Amino acid sequence: MGWRAIRSPLLRGILAASVPGMGIALSGPAVAAFSPPAQLAIVTDDNYPPFLFRDTEGRLQGILKDKWELWSRKTGIPVVVDGTAWADAQARVGSGGADVIEALAYTDARAGTYEYSPSYATIDARVYFHRSISGINDVASMRGFSIGAKEGSACAAWLAARGIDMVRRYPNSEALVKAAGAGETRLFCMDAPTAQYFLFKEGLADTFRETAPLYSARLHWAVARGRTELRDFVQQGFGRISARELEDIDARWLGNPLKLQMGSRYFYYLATTVAAVLAGATLLLSWNRTLQRRVSARTADLADQKQVLELIARGAPLKGTLDTLLRLVELRSNGMLSSILLLDDDGLRLRHAAAPNLPEGFKNAIDGQPIGERAGSCGTAAFTHKPVVVEDVLVDPLWAGYRDIAQAHGLRSCWSTPIYGAQRRLLGTFALYFREPRRPTRWHQRLIEMTTHLAAIAIDKKREEDALRESAARLQRLSRHLVDTQETERRAISRELHDRIGQNLSALNLSLGLVRRQLPEDFLQKMRGRFDDAQGLLESTVQQVRNVMADLRPAVLDDYGLAAALAAFAKPFGERLGIPVAVLGELQPRPSIAVETALFRIAQEALNNVGKHARARNVVVKLETRPAGLLLTVDDDGVGFEPARSRAGAPTYGVITMRERAEAVGADLRIESLPGQGTRVMVEVASARA
Repeated sequence: MGWRAIRSPLLRGILAASVPGMGIALSGPAVAAFSPPAQLAIVTDDNYPPFLFRDTEGRLQGILKDKWELWSRKTGIPVVVDGTAWADAQARVGSGGADVIEALAYTDARAGTYEYSPSYATIDARVYFHRSISGINDVASMRGFSIGAKEGSACAAWLAARGIDMVRRYPNSEALVKAAGAGETRLFCMDAPTAQYFLFKEGLADTFRETAPLYSARLHWAVARGRTELRDFVQQGFGRISARELEDIDARWLGNPLKLQMGSRYFYYLATTVAAVLAGATLLLSWNRTLQRRVSARTADLADQKQVLELIARGAPLKGTLDTLLRLVELRSNGMLSSILLLDDDGLRLRHAAAPNLPEGFKNAIDGQPIGERAGSCGTAAFTHKPVVVEDVLVDPLWAGYRDIAQAHGLRSCWSTPIYGAQRRLLGTFALYFREPRRPTRWHQRLIEMTTHLAAIAIDKKREEDALRESAARLQRLSRHLVDTQETERRAISRELHDRIGQNLSALNLSLGLVRRQLPEDFLQKMRGRFDDAQGLLESTVQQVRNVMADLRPAVLDDYGLAAALAAFAKPFGERLGIPVAVLGELQPRPSIAVETALFRIAQEALNNVGKHARARNVVVKLETRPAGLLLTVDDDGVGFEPARSRAGAPTYGVITMRERAEAVGADLRIESLPGQGTRVMVEVASARA
């Protein structure tokens, strides 16, 4: 419906409101108890051309602004016309922040909220859909689609009341049309005059089609429920406005009919000129429409690609990404179905990865079927590494083994194209299905190329991530095995030192003491210095063996746990370097042997680094048990270092060792430091791994 169709209803509605009997006179006795307002606050949608909208500098303009300013001049009462988002406008009237709401369609849901004026215009509401979609003609055909609508609009409520639950709401009409142009929504519902204004403004008039009117809405101004005296008072003000004045406002925004006055002798020349101009304009229009269609198609392609690539970049699950891709593909043509099959690791069978709208029975019947020379469209395409176009599956020999199942589900045509990844590796196939015999057009070919390209990116990325994860589960297993082997060897050597060398040295020390006590006193006096040296050397050797045993595998770690083992290591370490080392906290319950060992070795290496590089005055080792897991921290107040500079060079052997220990038990190692502010080593072990 064009804007000119609004003129008569608008004029008739306002004139009908001003005829005798519609209200009471401004000075009549019926309003004697009513005090006219000092100022009238009008609120409405500022994005609703031609009724009210903003110019390029943000100033309000339109039919409603002129109409209410004329009302103000007739009544002498100032008015303030405030344009805002439509939902906000309704809220303001409900809260008492405004007196009148304009351009309000009557609905049953609103009947208990407002006191309505007589209707002054009738507006059609329609659904606008992208020209690449066909078959949208009634409510049933819209189900399953996401439809855009203005927040708080009667159109959104009308759709919801009829079971359209996928309504995407936008703050105003212009934002909705721009979103449709960008490909965010392919269908939207809007009042026809406003939709036509913004579609032409955005250059989208040839990109969208429209349905027949869903319904016709009558526009009113209204006040809050119960304010009937205010409604009647305002209506009487409109009674002072003449029909000619209303026509002038109408013409200012809707235009005048073209009237030509010329002599007949000029008509021939005019007609010839007009014909030439029209011929040129027709060519230009045709060329422009062709360009617009190409640009619109390309814009839709880019919007779809952007949506899928964003899913891939976010690491969304492969099935969800491929499902989204195929749903976007199927929106391009009514009745078109699609699927993506992936090649098994053995390279002999195809498995369903995504097929959002193919019948389940058909998917189950062909899932896992072997590829071959006559294995339907997909199996043949995977076997031959070539696209396969089957115009009619009921007669094509490639479908001999699958003809019955296809016919049972109403599928008549299937085109399949191989999907290739890096190094031309066959990943699977992409297929388009139709319920009637079809052959691909150039448009279909472009769609197939885009889809197989995006599918290949998604599949390749998923397989790369899987390979990286497998390589990491494998490296972690090897690292853990290496650490376990090292600890086993350390434990064995420590046990050997204790059971053999340690015990022998202890026995030798006892024997030396016994011999010393049994020697004659005069001989002992002569040999006392040698005996003292021998016994001191023996005791020193015993202590060194014990230190080696502690470094290899301290027995206290197995017997008493991590806190005790760290305290036993920290005491002699601090005494040797002259640095106080405090060990705080304890882990309860005790973690696994592997975790305890890893944490002990990391703390041991961190303390060794403090002794070599930190020039610290104090060191604190802390153990904490948290809901999320275990935490070990080693803090020193030494010279610190610049992390960025450290990362620029090769990591030290000590840091490499600590990281390997942490990775072996699935722990997270972090090192924080700043020049002059010391260093902190933190190791976190998740509860599941502790």
